[in-house]
Amino acid sequence: MGIIRNFVDVIGITPENELPNKINGQIVEYSEVDYIYISENRPKVNTLYQAHIKVEVKSKRIINSPLGQIIVLDGVKKIKLIYTQEGIEEKANIVDCQLPYNTFIDLPNESGNISNIDIHVLDAYFDIINAKKIYVHLLYLINVNYDRKFNTAKQSESIDEETNQGLKIDISQKDISYVLDDTSTEDKLKQRENKKNL
Repeated sequence: MGIIRNFVDVIGITPENELPNKINGQIVEYSEVDYIYISENRPKVNTLYQAHIKVEVKSKRIINSPLGQIIVLDGVKKIKLIYTQEGIEEKANIVDCQLPYNTFIDLPNESGNISNIDIHVLDAYFDIINAKKIYVHLLYLINVNYDRKFNTAKQSESIDEETNQGLKIDISQKDISYVLDDTSTEDKLKQRENKKNL
């Protein structure tokens, strides 16, 4: 048994204790709405009992745009619905469907190699619009993991190159503090005048 949403047993939502607790790259959340249409040769939907969901990445590619690198993901949302048909018989019917999805993520500079991409379904909601149309809302998380060893090696390599070329790197730090001041502008002008007169 999965998690009950709108009286539908949803199997495939990632338990909270299995979600990533450490970011080793980039995490992005997406929300999508789809409609599943029951074909004419299949019985009409009376009650939706169970939904199985799985989101997979089929392919990925990196594009170098003028603003930086983008990773494009192509994948599929696999959904299996178990429902009873309209009529006297309470007969269970199964519908399997695969809905494509495409998305992209901006990669930060010097992100390194992508070691793997995980997708976790955070939430799902199903509702019967009519006997042949089902509303589907999925909320899922894409976890892009970078190979940190590659990234660290690349950074130290670039520092070594700069040092070998005789470049001097000067790093300075300044503390800047902000004070909230409720004094009106008129009072501030008077204070300045008083300071000048002293």
